[in-house]
Amino acid sequence: MTAAHKSLPLPSYVRVTNLENNRQIVVRVNDRGPFHSGRIIDLSYAAAHKIGYANKGTARVLVEAIDPSTYSPATAPKSLPNDLGQQQYYLQVGAYRDLSTAKTLQQELIALTDAPVGIYSQPERGNSNVHRVRIGPFASEQAANQVKKQIHHRHDPLIIKR
Repeated sequence: MTAAHKSLPLPSYVRVTNLENNRQIVVRVNDRGPFHSGRIIDLSYAAAHKIGYANKGTARVLVEAIDPSTYSPATAPKSLPNDLGQQQYYLQVGAYRDLSTAKTLQQELIALTDAPVGIYSQPERGNSNVHRVRIGPFASEQAANQVKKQIHHRHDPLIIKR
């Protein structure tokens, strides 16, 4: 997922948070723009889709620069705290040692659902990472089950609580 920014060094990385729903992503800034007044960043369609505003066109966002030499996706927050302190639910669709396999599944799921689809990489035994493909967060188990039914014909996800 990529972005365009007027003044950040190319390339650089930023965390973008949709202030309407608290969804977050990390994108690589690899282009100049936006060239519309009032906008601070342009996101690729996949990035906009993942944080939930692709169909709206624009959204209020928070942009935070990330130092790639110290940033670790495994220790980064997956989302902002839930304002109501409620349990969040995710669908785990797969877990892979090969990141490219996880990315392929992520793209397939993005085409199947409007819910955010992420890859969460964590070190397992030894030095190898496991890349978990998850859909969510969902505010309720019922919401997670609705998406589970939507994609069940192609995948059999597990519901996990966080």
